[in-house]
Amino acid sequence: MDSNNFPNEVVDLSTLANAANACCLIAVPSLEIVAANGKMLSYWSKIGKKMNGKVQPHDAVFELIGRCLAVGVGAEEKASQEFSITGDLLYFDHEVRPLGNPSEEIVTVAYSVYDVTDGVPQNGSTSDNQKKSAKEDLKSENRSENLTDLYSEISVANKNLEVSNDKLRASNEQLSEYAYIVSHDLQEPLRKISFYASVLDETAHLSENDKIITHKIGESAKRMRKLLGDVLEYSKLQRSQRMFRPVDLNEAIGNVLEDFEIQIAERNAKIEVGNLPKIDGIGLQINQLFCNLLSNALKFCDRLPLIEITSNELSQDRIKSFFPDAEASSSYYDIAVKDNGIGFEAKYNEQIFEIFKRLHSQGDFPGSGIGLAHCRKIAANHGGHLYAESTPGLGSTFHFLIPNKHPK
Repeated sequence: MDSNNFPNEVVDLSTLANAANACCLIAVPSLEIVAANGKMLSYWSKIGKKMNGKVQPHDAVFELIGRCLAVGVGAEEKASQEFSITGDLLYFDHEVRPLGNPSEEIVTVAYSVYDVTDGVPQNGSTSDNQKKSAKEDLKSENRSENLTDLYSEISVANKNLEVSNDKLRASNEQLSEYAYIVSHDLQEPLRKISFYASVLDETAHLSENDKIITHKIGESAKRMRKLLGDVLEYSKLQRSQRMFRPVDLNEAIGNVLEDFEIQIAERNAKIEVGNLPKIDGIGLQINQLFCNLLSNALKFCDRLPLIEITSNELSQDRIKSFFPDAEASSSYYDIAVKDNGIGFEAKYNEQIFEIFKRLHSQGDFPGSGIGLAHCRKIAANHGGHLYAESTPGLGSTFHFLIPNKHPK
């Protein structure tokens, strides 16, 4: 018995030590169990009870403590029946005695239990039905205790989740504010670049080649200002659905091809673009998706790149296979970006979309390993999906499946 757990007001521990069988101390009025000897623990184990650190209303000792406190003297119950965890019928004597402080105020009760099974006349052995009933009662009590523990764990988990969500919301607000400030501050330098490019184009005596260059500078600055405007708007919104607007994918891919003009020329790449549809989308994200896919098609190619960008409307069977919850009237497009690059084995079809997962070393092909993960997230944001098909040495095809109208 751990005497360090006894309250200071307990006046005589010898009373507890003199208990013949099992004994524990219970604080009044909280009914918390503050100490118990080994035999008491053995008694609880034998009958399959969990005291959970406190006397509960359904416990046998609960009523005895009430009687003890009511009259200020000890109380007992003789030959109380209990079933063991194996279903055997046992008999116990229960006794409680008040323990006070110097002011004679009852602060603790000593609870003792005596196994008197051997001294009680047995009228035959315990029946199978009694054993079965006892076991069912124990199972029921254990289930109730397990549910109580589970509810407690869920409550704690929910509180932790609320704290995490609060932190995440605060972090998102800070990130949104940062994006707003950065995007806003970059607008002015870009406006000046566009302005001075226009001045050069209109007033300076430039060759035709120089004029083409200054015109491209101005157009690039305009596109950058538009992208920054999208970032500004994106940072203000809590729900991305409010940003969905009609997007002409022909115009979107055209802008991306202009941005990659130098790389395309350096690689002597051939880009073929079919007729693409108009969809509901977030322009900034669509731009990012095409940029990543085109960049990979150029990077992972060991010959003159040939890139084809086509569009096909998905059949209802394919829509149902990819989007089981889609409405019957839904219309989806398959925007395919096909290249003739190095390709990869089919076993990597999903791994390439995992963040920071790379199939090649940084020295062979530089990159962060986040681009395709970002692309798949963009597809999901649009109610669509992104997947790949590839053959080593023959190239890859990335399929961007997207609805015509964004699901509400």
